[in-house]
Amino acid sequence: MKLWRLLYSRLLAFSLSFSFGLVLVILIANLLTSLSTPTSVPVIKKMPREQEAKEQQMAIKTYPSPEYVISLITHNEPAIRRAIYKEIFLRPNKDSIYYDYLRDLDFPERADNVKLDYVKLDKEHSRAAIIKFLHLANPTIIVMQKVEENQWIVLDILSTREKFYSDEDWAYTVSLVEPGIYEILINQATSDTTSYESQFIIFKLINNKLVKVGVLLQTKFIATPSQKLDKDWLNKAEILERYQSHLQIAYSPKPTLKIDTYKSIVKLTGLKETKRWSDIDLCWHISELAPHNRRYETLNFISYSQSFLVWDSQLQRFVTK
Repeated sequence: MKLWRLLYSRLLAFSLSFSFGLVLVILIANLLTSLSTPTSVPVIKKMPREQEAKEQQMAIKTYPSPEYVISLITHNEPAIRRAIYKEIFLRPNKDSIYYDYLRDLDFPERADNVKLDYVKLDKEHSRAAIIKFLHLANPTIIVMQKVEENQWIVLDILSTREKFYSDEDWAYTVSLVEPGIYEILINQATSDTTSYESQFIIFKLINNKLVKVGVLLQTKFIATPSQKLDKDWLNKAEILERYQSHLQIAYSPKPTLKIDTYKSIVKLTGLKETKRWSDIDLCWHISELAPHNRRYETLNFISYSQSFLVWDSQLQRFVTK
């Protein structure tokens, strides 16, 4: 019995030692083989930029036509409007979109005052579509591009939370760099306790993306010393210091924007409110009028200045001359 136990224990010890040694030899051999064999680097063939851009566009959801998108944002069924709003408004890393997502979850309102324009935004494509509308009284535009027959993609969407803009005076298309190729101008207003400024943000289609390429001052109001103590100075003020810019465009020898700026003391005389027609309920609505659109009377002319913005083809933007 003792002999059997001794033989069994020795056999077990030999088996374990042999197995462990065999595994260790295999691991060392694999390690030496991997170290001695040069690592092969896969060769990645770079896709041409035009083909890569086209394939990226095709991966994005397409629509049959701009008219089809209009039919969705004006559809009578709330679920359909909610779905299309979610598709086009929810875009990551975009600071040029105002979207009340929680409001649309409750009841997505139909798009109002819808207008469709076809323009040429770059040389590569025949034309683009710009859909203008009011969403919850907020001006909005959808920019679409045709990629194939009956296939359109949404390039971008721009909107603002300011409700005093109408759809006509918020977004424009103007040819600034090359005749026949249009840029998009978006009116943006900012204000604080001492000033109100309305300016145009210039967007240009570059490599299938809307890129901010310049800023133009439209109107600026400066509060008087006594008005600066009042947070609601802009609504109460009558006499203001006003800067007004006028734009002239030249294409040669380089695309140039000539900006004439007039500084004066003015008295606001126009109404603070205006009427806006609604295609949804077919009636007029009273809305606030943008301060830079109010009528005024010039009391005293102060000064005149001139500046230039020149298109830099390398930087792909307007720069100060």
